[in-house]
Amino acid sequence: MKTCNLKVIISFLCFIATNINAEFSSDTLTINSSTIEVVKDKNMIVFNGNVFIKSKDFVINADKAIYNNLNKIISVNGAPSRIDSAYEDNMFKGSADKIVFL
Repeated sequence: MKTCNLKVIISFLCFIATNINAEFSSDTLTINSSTIEVVKDKNMIVFNGNVFIKSKDFVINADKAIYNNLNKIISVNGAPSRIDSAYEDNMFKGSADKIVFL
């Protein structure tokens, strides 16, 4: 089901490149950025500028994020990128130049 939803979103985004409050959502993840670029031949979505990623587990702020649909990996880059836990009883915070999650 998630793959089907992602294919629909990717197909829709193939026709759109937006500069204001771009948003990508799945059942468990929301990504907002200044721009979204779909790179169809590489099966990737690139999020640039003011990237804000939110899931039930964490929040990430970064400059850029790349979702690779082939290996289902999101790479997040920033100077630095910041990650915060969304759990009240298990708080963690961190920063890095690159964050990768599966």
